[in-house]
Amino acid sequence: MLTGIHRSEKTAAQTMVEFALVLPVLLLVMYGLIEAGRLMFIYASVTTAARQAARYGSATGTNEGGTPFYQDCEGIIAAANRVAFINSLSDVQISYDGGLDGSGNPIPLSGGNDSCVQGSKPSNPQNGWRINIQVTAQYSPIIPFMPFEPLTITTTSSRTLVAGVAIDVPAPPQGWSPSETITLTVNAVSSSPYAPYYAAVGDVITYTYIITNGTSHTLTPPYQIIDDKATGITCQSADIPPGGSITCSGTYTITQADIDNGRVTSIATAIAGGYTSSPVQTDVLAVWFPDITLTKSPSPNVALNVGQVVTYTYTLLNSGNVSLSSPFIVSDNKVANVSCPSGSIAPNASVICSGTYTITSADVAAGAVTNTATATARKPNGDPFTSQQASATVITKPLFLSVSTSPMVVNSINQTIVYTYTLRNAGSSPISSLSVTDTRISVDCSAASDPLMPGQTTTCSGTYVTTQADLDAGVITSQATASGIMDGSPLTSNQVTASVTAAQNPQITLTVAADPTKALTVGTVVSYTYTLTNSGNVTLHSPFSVSDSKVSPVDCSSAPASLAPGASFTCSGTYTITQADIDNGSVIDSATASGKTPSGGTTTSASSGATVITYDAPRLSLEKSANPSVVSQSGETITYTYTLRNTGNTPLTSPFSVSDDKIPGVDCSGAVSPIPIGGSTACTARYIVTSDDITAGSITNHATATAQANGSPLTSNTATKVVPVMVCDPRHSPFPPSPFNFRMTIYNNGSITLTISTIVIYYNSSTPANQWITQLTLGGATIWSGKSGPSPATFNAFSGSVTIPPGGNKILTVYFKKNYTVNNSERITVNFAEAQCASVVLDSSNTARQPGGLP
Repeated sequence: MLTGIHRSEKTAAQTMVEFALVLPVLLLVMYGLIEAGRLMFIYASVTTAARQAARYGSATGTNEGGTPFYQDCEGIIAAANRVAFINSLSDVQISYDGGLDGSGNPIPLSGGNDSCVQGSKPSNPQNGWRINIQVTAQYSPIIPFMPFEPLTITTTSSRTLVAGVAIDVPAPPQGWSPSETITLTVNAVSSSPYAPYYAAVGDVITYTYIITNGTSHTLTPPYQIIDDKATGITCQSADIPPGGSITCSGTYTITQADIDNGRVTSIATAIAGGYTSSPVQTDVLAVWFPDITLTKSPSPNVALNVGQVVTYTYTLLNSGNVSLSSPFIVSDNKVANVSCPSGSIAPNASVICSGTYTITSADVAAGAVTNTATATARKPNGDPFTSQQASATVITKPLFLSVSTSPMVVNSINQTIVYTYTLRNAGSSPISSLSVTDTRISVDCSAASDPLMPGQTTTCSGTYVTTQADLDAGVITSQATASGIMDGSPLTSNQVTASVTAAQNPQITLTVAADPTKALTVGTVVSYTYTLTNSGNVTLHSPFSVSDSKVSPVDCSSAPASLAPGASFTCSGTYTITQADIDNGSVIDSATASGKTPSGGTTTSASSGATVITYDAPRLSLEKSANPSVVSQSGETITYTYTLRNTGNTPLTSPFSVSDDKIPGVDCSGAVSPIPIGGSTACTARYIVTSDDITAGSITNHATATAQANGSPLTSNTATKVVPVMVCDPRHSPFPPSPFNFRMTIYNNGSITLTISTIVIYYNSSTPANQWITQLTLGGATIWSGKSGPSPATFNAFSGSVTIPPGGNKILTVYFKKNYTVNNSERITVNFAEAQCASVVLDSSNTARQPGGLP
């Protein structure tokens, strides 16, 4: 028994010793597992943070502050930190690139990879740009005595930015149910004469709200419209079945602030049956009529002494419908400094400005000082607005003369103009022996007061009869001076100028006659006579000419040097009938005549012409066009235009119709009846391209038209239109640069002939002079040779028209002065006339590209 106890104690002790030896190893294993788990945990956290930040930055739209998500640096970083499993990330880097090239390498943006955190935030992203998020975290062991070194964990996530996506939504299948929601539409109508805009305080905007039930059950009243602008909103009290709608209405009255703001913006939401619609914004715009009326008055208005100071008062009246604000500026040709207050002017309100002027000896000698001024203020948007010109006169001589005419404008010869001369005694003594001398007419002062007492006025008068020379001159001008005796000494007034406008109306009228008026045989010569008449009120001068759409040249050698009003002369020309004229059914020319006005300008007549019948029976011709003229994929829409042309000898009337073997129901509702001889009208139809059309390689259809001729139906020719299907994928096979040249083969893998229109070379500014291009050949023919350098950076090496048929190719060879070192920003672009074939580009890797990522 003692031996058994001894053995038992020995075994326990041995176990304890063995456990003590194994325990450190177990602890090391457990610690290693924990640290490995921490490392994986941190890596997963960093990866998740990068992905979430990239999702946030690539979202479309803007954040609550109006910043596009891809520009919201702080938001992107916050998105990364929100999903991180660790306390914080040591670094979040945000960059952008233009996507990947054909070799999988990032395409730098202009200026390099823009970094958001450096403040460089690219704008106007393009489809295919990428946002790249690099997230970094630091790892270090909990207990540093183990051989786990601190390390940096970095992961990057990239997502593509979408600037715009065209979405083709198919019609919903039968039985499809809309979402359980209601929709709101809003219409706004202004009571202003300028509706739909508003222009005056008190204008009323009436809002009409349409609530549409998009749920699967009937909605019952009451209904509510919440609008931040409209008041007094009422709604129809009726049930709304699924798909039905009811209307509500409210009004808003315009204030001056609304006019100054330029628009009224309202946000409305509908509530019906427990459903709330999406908010709807409605904008109604204002019409601005800014205006300033400037008046000025001098004090005193008589200043007879040198050195006398005149104070001018300027009144700026806001005669428009928007508030005007300072700075108010008055520009006066005599007053250097005009003082104006600051602030604003409401409509119908005004401000006063002032300035002073000192009379000079020249002013006294002239007899009067007349100065002009304009005023400027700011519209609500800050733009300046300038008033009309205002003037004021200060008398500086005792005898002051002014003149007026009636009428102020004349427009014919033998018109009588009455001149009235007003004489004012601005002095302190009587003036006698009054008379007026005018450079153009005799003035009668027999009825004038004599003597003229201080402060009084009297009048003299005269008449003038207009001549053709006056109308040709455009203005009738004369100068006048008054004289008299004051205190025994002769006295003269200021000199005044009277100007009467002679309104010029230069006109020339053209009539065209053709002989014969019916020519049914090719080769018949038609003689045209053109009669040019001066139908205006001024003399016209040579050269006179006639331009005719059919006849060239027109002989006007008999034209006079000048043509008085009412006079006329003739020109002539001939035209030979062609087969095309016979086919057209008539020859209708369009001609205009022109001559020189007294001022040296040109006056041109209205268009005139004559009709020559070339097909002596009713006839209807049909022409057909398609837009687009080439298609490339199913689902495209072709718009066909059918032109019904009258190529016969009688007008054609409705009803019009077109039968097309591919398109039922051609629309002729817009066709105009009747179709005159030589005239036309049009019908239209639309066609959706099918996959069978793409397989066939073209779309061919035939059509005929009908019209009425003298009450009987008339059928046209058959018009055929072929719309080719173009699968355009021009490419070239790359060739490595040879010692002094390289070449590219341009293949036409499409179904129509391609036309090379231009070849453009893009140089880098650092291209050495000894690497300039010296020659280009296309299809073995030299298309350019010389010496092109890197300035300018873009060089147009070829502009012409070289065609490549379907399945064909052209080899473009480029020769350099010596071995060429390819530069990343240098390339050669071959441009095609066909819009669908944008270009083939030879870039730094000597490969061709097309938009859309084709290799």
